[in-house]
Amino acid sequence: MAKTIKILPFLIIVAFFILSAAIFYKYPPDNSSPNLPVPTGSVSFFPARDQAISDYLQSHLQLSRKTVPDSSVFCVFENLSSPQALFPLSLWVRCGEFSDSPAELSSISVPVTLDYPNELSYFDPDKFTLTFLEKSTFPAYDSAQINSRLDQLVKSKLVTVFGRIICLTHKDTGGPQTLECAYGIRDSKGVEYGLGDTKMQFIMSLPINRDVVVTGWVKPSPSAKYKSDTLIEIISVSDSAKP
Repeated sequence: MAKTIKILPFLIIVAFFILSAAIFYKYPPDNSSPNLPVPTGSVSFFPARDQAISDYLQSHLQLSRKTVPDSSVFCVFENLSSPQALFPLSLWVRCGEFSDSPAELSSISVPVTLDYPNELSYFDPDKFTLTFLEKSTFPAYDSAQINSRLDQLVKSKLVTVFGRIICLTHKDTGGPQTLECAYGIRDSKGVEYGLGDTKMQFIMSLPINRDVVVTGWVKPSPSAKYKSDTLIEIISVSDSAKP
């Protein structure tokens, strides 16, 4: 009996949160109204959700269409719904296609409605439902901020690294080592980056231990085998002395 009394407050708190989530999910805000106020910026109350949305938009066929092979597409979005709102959400999505410079090859800027069957579950990309809206749905929307965010994202993804061509270091150096060489570059601080070369234009002609300057698009590339968790998709390589 005493144990039951001790855990009763905890059970009441848990029940309260479950009930609150169920009410929000069953009665989400009306995000489709043309008169919905458009925020100039919003705080994310659901970072895991927003990361899942970002990953989904990046892979959406209509948003990530390419006009040239081997280009890169980057997307950002702004939540036009209340920051605390659950699905469905109204978003403004801005995507741009880039090749070997920050100059856009193609772009799309459009409002959408994004839905998901269960806000509280693991986010499965295959379960998102996206509907394109007319731009007139949000006549007061100012695209300056989201354009600036895409510019900042692109600039952060285009990097130039001064370093030495290496075979990436294995994380586990205690056991048997394979003889293959995964090409990478190590900068002056000892940071290693994997190198990607989809066109096979650069890597085959790069000798190990050469000091070079590599410019390319950087992206996360977690590896269980190598110390590098970042990959640079090469745009250009040039010989260079240390900076």
